[in-house]
Amino acid sequence: MDAVRKRRLTWLQKHLEYNFKRLDLLQSALTHRSFVNEPEAEGAEHNERLEFLGDAVIELVITDMLYKSCADQPEGPLSKMRARVVNGRSLAAAALNLGLDRYVQLSRGEQTTGGRRKDSILAGCYEALIGALYLDGGMRQARRRLVADLQPTVRELLAGSDLYRDYKTRLQEVSQQRFGSIPVYTVVEQSGPDHAKVFTVQVTINGQRYGRANGPSKKEAQQRSAKQALNTIGDEQETGCDS
Repeated sequence: MDAVRKRRLTWLQKHLEYNFKRLDLLQSALTHRSFVNEPEAEGAEHNERLEFLGDAVIELVITDMLYKSCADQPEGPLSKMRARVVNGRSLAAAALNLGLDRYVQLSRGEQTTGGRRKDSILAGCYEALIGALYLDGGMRQARRRLVADLQPTVRELLAGSDLYRDYKTRLQEVSQQRFGSIPVYTVVEQSGPDHAKVFTVQVTINGQRYGRANGPSKKEAQQRSAKQALNTIGDEQETGCDS
């Protein structure tokens, strides 16, 4: 590991408020499989094993949070709530909040195709980071990081928030039932620089507009426009439990 890389990892550790005893674990957590064949990789180990471990740690910690907070809820609703917290989008958002997109090592090909903004890569990197924290500092450090990053999402969910809900699926169901057709999503505007694009999407049903919203990605803008359409139609459902 060169001096520049070590210095960057030092900055990241300050942001994480944790100093790794084994810096190689942090290095591996931030190394995507695509990078290991690059000339400068020099035998680097990719993060998929740590990702596997981190996935299990995240699921356990979030399950524990929900189990203790929702004593009156059976397994089915608890599983659904956990899935809405532990998913690619929320984990990718946590990775972005930590700035992991600036530290992950990717092949040149992945970088040129926007790999630093891909939910799958960011979510995997976050899972690997949690796995690395678990190995280096134990469950206490892994849980501390998860509480800092994901507890706000859990709290909003328990309060009845519909954060990360799949509005597109629900709108398609409602649209087919009520109108006999499926929604059509159209990107009507794009703005901002390449690293901070804003997309505007509108959703129509049988040619009539029901929603229009902005988002940092096409998928997010579609979800927000679908939510707006459900509000217009009057078919939103709330879920959650008493905390």
